[in-house]
Amino acid sequence: MVDVLAVEPGFGGQSFQDSALLKLRKLREWRASARVLSGNDMSHVKFMVDGGINTNTSSLVTEAGADIMVAGTFLFRHPRGLSQGVKELLDSSCSAK
Repeated sequence: MVDVLAVEPGFGGQSFQDSALLKLRKLREWRASARVLSGNDMSHVKFMVDGGINTNTSSLVTEAGADIMVAGTFLFRHPRGLSQGVKELLDSSCSAK
């Protein structure tokens, strides 16, 4: 697993840094090229994005190649509760696939 940190480490509630999208795209290309160039199937290597995840950024990171998203502030401060926040994240990330 590769963890792409999309915020500065230290505290929750930070804004997503777009540089994480470039990192994810490069990782996705690496995973694909490793299979082509060496014959090694790297599909078991998962990419996780941590920080700044919400309904807008979840679709962006999914499109860029993220397999796993870590969301804290968006979920725990969601005005309609944790379950609704999870549903919204799933809906937004699934629509990007």
